[in-house]
Amino acid sequence: MSQEAPNPIADGRRLLMLVAEMHRRGYERLRVIVGMAPSGMYWRCSLYAAGAANYSGGLPPYSTSSGLKIFGWADADADDPSALAAKFLEHFPELAARAHGSDPAYVAWFAAMLRQTDPDLLPITFADWELPPDLVSTIGSNRRRVLPLPPPYVER
Repeated sequence: MSQEAPNPIADGRRLLMLVAEMHRRGYERLRVIVGMAPSGMYWRCSLYAAGAANYSGGLPPYSTSSGLKIFGWADADADDPSALAAKFLEHFPELAARAHGSDPAYVAWFAAMLRQTDPDLLPITFADWELPPDLVSTIGSNRRRVLPLPPPYVER
């Protein structure tokens, strides 16, 4: 049985699709912080609930160094976004509870970001090199994009 070659961009986009699925399920306050590891080798993504005092609630950031093992889940390699969302709800109920609620401006921004980076780019907002302070940069294929920053969270 042959193993598929690692694809860090596809692995990272898989996590972003998990977030989009959570948004569809009503967890619109779930947000991402995305950037590069200090080595510049791996993309990192932290999830948090907008408006929460504690960003992650103990949730470890995902790194593309983990490949298909999102949050270390050994049984999630072949899961689609819906199955990943179900695992997320099971494993991180406190963060999910804080993320449940309306944030339509962020959901619209996130959906647009996914479309503009499809199929081979990942967004980044931090790295050990200079990035535009007022834009979201991308990594991935030879093409590059810059995107607007996500909207701030407004408590309703």
